[in-house]
Amino acid sequence: MFELDASAWWTLDAWWIFVLSAPGHLRDSIPFAYVFGACMPLDPYKYAKKPKRRTFGLIRVCLVTRGTNAAVSQSDVSIALRPFEIVRLPTPSPRLALYKARALEFFRRNVRLEEDDWVLHLDEETQLDSYAINAVLDFIERGDEHIGMGTVLFNTGAYWRNPFLVQTVADWGMFRFPVRLWQLPLCGLTHGTFILINGGIENAVTWDTSSVTEDFWFGCQAVRLGAKFGWIDAVAREQPPMTFLDLINQRRRWFSGIWSFGSAWIRISYMCHIWGILGNLNSLYSIFLRPTPLVLPLWVLRWTAFDIAQSLFGSASCSIIQDLDAGGIGTGAILLHALFSAVFSSFYTACEGLIKAYAILYPPKGFHVVKKV
Repeated sequence: MFELDASAWWTLDAWWIFVLSAPGHLRDSIPFAYVFGACMPLDPYKYAKKPKRRTFGLIRVCLVTRGTNAAVSQSDVSIALRPFEIVRLPTPSPRLALYKARALEFFRRNVRLEEDDWVLHLDEETQLDSYAINAVLDFIERGDEHIGMGTVLFNTGAYWRNPFLVQTVADWGMFRFPVRLWQLPLCGLTHGTFILINGGIENAVTWDTSSVTEDFWFGCQAVRLGAKFGWIDAVAREQPPMTFLDLINQRRRWFSGIWSFGSAWIRISYMCHIWGILGNLNSLYSIFLRPTPLVLPLWVLRWTAFDIAQSLFGSASCSIIQDLDAGGIGTGAILLHALFSAVFSSFYTACEGLIKAYAILYPPKGFHVVKKV
């Protein structure tokens, strides 16, 4: 499989591995962001320990739904906030906003947000518990940030019904890590759910955009206006997509919308991700088809071992966290899920790279609504 050349710093095989595999580490814009994010300690009482420093007017919960998902009426936040005020969108739409952005912009205009109001944005199937709601209150009263996001786990509904559709690591890496580190989202990447926004900031940015990734657009505009972001160490729970087609169409919309902003850093990371697929193919060729062993320096073997270990750790640890949070899953199943997530982490990465290429070449023409339980 390989031969060690301890006397050399570079070999022809090492150059090939570097050219084909190294760019793939930039696919997340911050190399190894997932494992760094997973290793950052939780600080669930960060805001609760602080004195109250600001008051607020109203806290509004904005939940955009078609009314077809049963989980909307079953979540703790739904029960706590009854009776609901159901607002139906009128025929006239805002100047630019389409799809979900249109609903969000109509909501903003309809409720006439004040500077000291806050809006908690949720997807229709998002479930919050009492701890998360209290964490939101602590963020508002004791924090000094304008926008807060929390961890989203996809462990309700059809969780593990199809193991290839389980999502584990994104929130710990590209969302949580940069917000905890710099109080800013990575290139504007923000949630579409479990995101808490100050009314003054929401009025300043608005949702009047033709982008199909309105959350990313909002994050970019908020950063430009100097908004400060914070991370709420609480959990919201969502349902994973039901089918591969739903997953592909969901990611295709995300990737196409983010690509359309023209950010050089984002586009470089996308191209590196797509290029990294060649590194995956080269690894498979070297393991199963190559007739002669690779000749590699010692440092390349050490780097490869580190790269594999961090990938396995990130996927396995996040899978275990989701299973423990879901409850009712036996120890054997938790370990099996962690093993599956770790083994297939490269497969997930390669699939997302292919979907990015598909989204760039064939942008979606509408807003695909993902089917969930």
